Amino acid sequence: MSPAIHASLLVVVISAAGFIAHRKEVIKQGHSSSLTNLLIKILMPALIFSSITQNEDFLSSNMVFMAPIMGFSFVSLSFIVSFVFAKIFLRGKDLRDSENIRSFVAACGVQNYGFVAIPVIVTLFPNEDLIGPLLMHNVGVEIAMWTIACSTLRGSFDRKSLSQILNMPFITVMFSLIVLFSGMYRYIPDFFADATKAVGQTAIPIGLILVGATLSELIKEGLFEGKTSRVVKLLGLGLLNRQILLPAIWFVFIAMIPLDADLKKIMYVQAAMPAAFLTIVLAKHFGGNVRTVACVSVTSFIVSPISISIWLSLAPS
Repeated sequence: MSPAIHASLLVVVISAAGFIAHRKEVIKQGHSSSLTNLLIKILMPALIFSSITQNEDFLSSNMVFMAPIMGFSFVSLSFIVSFVFAKIFLRGKDLRDSENIRSFVAACGVQNYGFVAIPVIVTLFPNEDLIGPLLMHNVGVEIAMWTIACSTLRGSFDRKSLSQILNMPFITVMFSLIVLFSGMYRYIPDFFADATKAVGQTAIPIGLILVGATLSELIKEGLFEGKTSRVVKLLGLGLLNRQILLPAIWFVFIAMIPLDADLKKIMYVQAAMPAAFLTIVLAKHFGGNVRTVACVSVTSFIVSPISISIWLSLAPS
């Protein structure tokens, strides 16, 4: 079995555990918000802190600057391509209204940059320390998500969008970089470093369990209810844009741009990722058609084992 297929199936199996846990009411309907808070406020910060402060390679690398720039730039590119795509292909009264187009663009524009990408990268490159660079790349994605994605869903940009950048993972990245570059990392007690690493390692499986539980919640809430022709069109157009068109464009640009070899590996994996589940939460909070966002995100995730395997098999080794 190829590493790409192995990584894809790993993601599916752990997510399936979350799906089953929700169906069996181990995780009750509506209770996934508690897991989300645990993940965002405790587990992810622990993973970020341990990955950055224990990675001295950052001190002699331009990755600190290039990784977030690439993360922001490529998500911005995805939004531009998705907007043009939506304007051309989303036709009919039930698809062409402004809210639906904005929701479709937001759903396709942000890839699942963390919960799926992390286990895929760990599985594909087990002997390489790429989690730190990946998290730096994700800083750029976070900035794009809380500015471009939120503004797209709302239809305007304001201070509220900008203030959303200052979330716990982002603050932890900034703090961790200060600790690293100031040399304070040398004075972190071993027991504390080991503890944060142990807690951080639980972020990946719990994040994937949360993905599965969220999928189950959405299906129970009637994700695929409504006019059949509209749902089918959204599914097909969402997959065409997110799983085929955008990865192809990313692959061309990644091959052309001179980047650090490790950053290229991260970018190729990001290009193959499905749509982010987080945009569903953003659509609920900032406005937009939640059903449209959920249709694109969920179907993208369901077919991702196949698409990830195909795209990563085409990436230069």
